[in-house]
Amino acid sequence: MIKVRLTPYASTEWTWDDSRYVTADRTSEITPYAHPMLEQVAVTDGSRTLLVVRERVAGRETTDPSPRTLPPGDFDKARTLAEQWPTDYVLVETAPGDPCRVTAGPGGIAPLYVAHDRTSLHGSWDMADLAEHAVGLSPREVARLLVYRPRYSTETVFRGIHRVTERTTVVFGGHLHLHYPEPALHSGPRELKPGADVLGAFVNAMDDAIDLRPLESVKTVLHLTGGFDSGTVGTRLAERYPNRFSTAALLIGGPGRSHQIRRRTEILKTLPFAEPDHLIDAMKHAPLTADCARVRGERISPYEEPLHRPFTRLTDVLAEHGARVVVTGLGGDEMVALSQDEYPHKPMGEISDALPWVGQRARAALEYADDGIAPPAAVNSMTLLSLETTAPC
Repeated sequence: MIKVRLTPYASTEWTWDDSRYVTADRTSEITPYAHPMLEQVAVTDGSRTLLVVRERVAGRETTDPSPRTLPPGDFDKARTLAEQWPTDYVLVETAPGDPCRVTAGPGGIAPLYVAHDRTSLHGSWDMADLAEHAVGLSPREVARLLVYRPRYSTETVFRGIHRVTERTTVVFGGHLHLHYPEPALHSGPRELKPGADVLGAFVNAMDDAIDLRPLESVKTVLHLTGGFDSGTVGTRLAERYPNRFSTAALLIGGPGRSHQIRRRTEILKTLPFAEPDHLIDAMKHAPLTADCARVRGERISPYEEPLHRPFTRLTDVLAEHGARVVVTGLGGDEMVALSQDEYPHKPMGEISDALPWVGQRARAALEYADDGIAPPAAVNSMTLLSLETTAPC
């Protein structure tokens, strides 16, 4: 959603040049990702400046991105309101003589990684942009991935590159500090009241999320995998907007292939989706073949989707047909997963698992696998990591 280079204790006089924000001395710049579902706004009180890149919401016209001057009191109100925006955002704050600050929103619609050199903070949604700042591997993070036990934290596979987790604030004034937010409050499972309309509440929640986005302003495609999550969201959109949205998916290999074809056929036959159905056979664009970015040695984040190559082909096809938005389903399994209290079970990634590629050094690092992780977020951390994996596609 955003790329930044911020140099503290330099100019904080920002201008908008039709594609990015730059300071008068050009030592700092902020480049929002150009997309019709995003917008950028900026305000200043003559000293402090707040620059915001955020998701658009339905029913609101886009605003002039040029910095607007406000009285100090109104600037403070604008800063408070910026964090109440109903969709996701990234905030950048600068002031003369102060460290620069970057704050991530609560949604995680796109990842944000940061690194720094002696003078500037660098950030991007694409980890490859920060490759020169990687100074080695993080044994703890690598070990987490080796035992299929990822943790949501500011730590990444590469020392020198950090993940800005949801609601985290990055402070840079020559030294880097990442400040986690207060934990989001959660309650345990409760007994349903008699006659509680659980399905109705869930449908209303889906409608609220859909209606918040101006999908009518861009060509939108439904990612209909044949699975339950995307199928639920796609079904609701087809019910509300018959023959409006076309569909797309990767056709997987292995024993699930026939089941996927059967389920997708039934869904497409039953519901009023638009044509065409964009279907990419993942077996024809398989990972780790000669044309795969990983095999070719291209710079690619280790957190990218394992099926990066066929997914890239799918997004290329959708873009060629004018699509700018893909609606999918992520996080359903995590949302309804039972806790250990409800259903005692062995978690994935036990250190004792007989994994032949896990050596003594990795086992030692796993003793600290839960150190430094982000506090509870409003949604499951695995959902946020899933978003990080798929959003760059």
